[in-house]
Amino acid sequence: MQWKLFADLSEIAGGRTVEVDLEADSETEVIVGEALDALLVVHPDLEDRVMEDGDLSSHINVLKNGSDVREAAGLDTPVEADDELALFPPVSGGWTWAQIAGCIRYHSRQQWIHRQCRGYGRAILVRASWIAHLIRVVAPNDDMSDGHDDTDHKGDDDPHHQDDGPHSHDADDDGATASDGGSEADDPDHAQSHREEFHDDPVEHARARAGMTVGELVNQYGAAGIGAAELNEAADVFADMLADDDCTVFLSLAGAMVPAGMRRIVADLIREGHVDALITTGANLTHDSIEAIGGSHHHGRDRDPDKTLREHDEQLRDEEVDRIYNVYLPQEHFATFESHLRESVFPELEAKGTVSIARFTEELGRANAAANEATDSDAGPGIAAAAAESGVPIYCPAVQDSILGLQAWIYSQTSDFSLDALADMTDLTDIAYEAETAGCLLVGGGVPKNFTLQTMLVTPGAYDYAVQVTMDPEESGGLSGATLEEARSWGKLNKDASNASVYGDATVMLPILVANAYERLADTWPRSGTHNPSRSGVSGRHTVCEWPRARAVVALGWDRVPP
Repeated sequence: MQWKLFADLSEIAGGRTVEVDLEADSETEVIVGEALDALLVVHPDLEDRVMEDGDLSSHINVLKNGSDVREAAGLDTPVEADDELALFPPVSGGWTWAQIAGCIRYHSRQQWIHRQCRGYGRAILVRASWIAHLIRVVAPNDDMSDGHDDTDHKGDDDPHHQDDGPHSHDADDDGATASDGGSEADDPDHAQSHREEFHDDPVEHARARAGMTVGELVNQYGAAGIGAAELNEAADVFADMLADDDCTVFLSLAGAMVPAGMRRIVADLIREGHVDALITTGANLTHDSIEAIGGSHHHGRDRDPDKTLREHDEQLRDEEVDRIYNVYLPQEHFATFESHLRESVFPELEAKGTVSIARFTEELGRANAAANEATDSDAGPGIAAAAAESGVPIYCPAVQDSILGLQAWIYSQTSDFSLDALADMTDLTDIAYEAETAGCLLVGGGVPKNFTLQTMLVTPGAYDYAVQVTMDPEESGGLSGATLEEARSWGKLNKDASNASVYGDATVMLPILVANAYERLADTWPRSGTHNPSRSGVSGRHTVCEWPRARAVVALGWDRVPP
């Protein structure tokens, strides 16, 4: 009959298996206790470790064919010659005997480890090599063997094998086992001695309660992990950016932020002096203008459960309603928008011939404010109007990709009016060049994001603060998903810049970031001074809108020695 020994018991016996001879006949039944006595005769040194006051020690476990004999008749459990007996000391790390017995009864080492890893997390990974060894020795050979000796092979057939890793704790050679009273849990210094990356900073559990403010909620996010921690970090960077009186703030706005209801948040940021330059899409300016002159976006749905997706949008087409995800916009608003441009915007610029896009958006804002006042619309004059009133330039590098750009092109076919896309780069470079410190909030990706970031490539400096809100992955290499760390490699961010990225819906994240910043900095706002030192006629933080020629770049060199 064969015994299998584990941990320090195998060391005492000088091997993992011990054969014992037992005399038995057809009338006499052999029991486990007799087999144990036979083992102690062969290896008397085991007695002090296994027995206590003449009885089996309470912390020693005896198995018969993988089952705890305590579940049967104990040491009186009958055994036969072909039965396999196993002797275990206590298992380091708090594993119950039911878990050990269960793992041995499970036929596949690989499947068992994967299953337990999902159930018990990292704790099982630390002990994976010991468990694999335990199953390899105890489990029946015909269930486990693949014709190879697994002892010296790792990786291909055991993905979680940790023998060579820094977290490997083999019970056979790790001196800190429960049998001698030691464990890593009892010795924190030993547990962390090999952890260079790990720091003791336990994740706490966020609390939500009635009446809490946005700032209080964001603070709770800081105690948590994953996306909550990212949003908390981004909120810190954004608040620090706005709190820095010397920081020039660039806001990049892509996506359907106006149709989604974010228009007033952006306009308020501009009016209250927290944006020095806005870089956005022609689509956002189009929808902003439609609301300013009396139009409205409406709640809709992205699908009709009784129709296919195509049928749903075909019906909207027949009803002359445009859909932006779950927002509807009647097409007649675009006709009103065209009339607004032709009557109030283009004629004011036609005599000037070719103008910059920033000059065009300034005139658009002025016209939007006048139309809004005339219609007494509850929606407010909006983003472009706030920028024109506050002296904040709006840059729209891809204005052609919008109804606004399309209407500008149509008007240019029968007039001297035209747009100079390159002229904007001169003004934007001036602002970036003169900035003492610079920060950017990138809402979405696309052209506005890159236009905002690339400006720093032609200045001596780079962004000191950056926050990105995106839902785009970085794996495809598209700039919309590119990380801010990647931007640092290009020199768009300073090496020591404070930056954070939030991966989520900007219509959810932007209001939280802004409301948290308002709450945290309420005692220090509004601020005074200007973030655009190249401008004159300061009014509050900003200046009356004037469009200076660039002084930062002359021909191919600087007009002064960069700092």
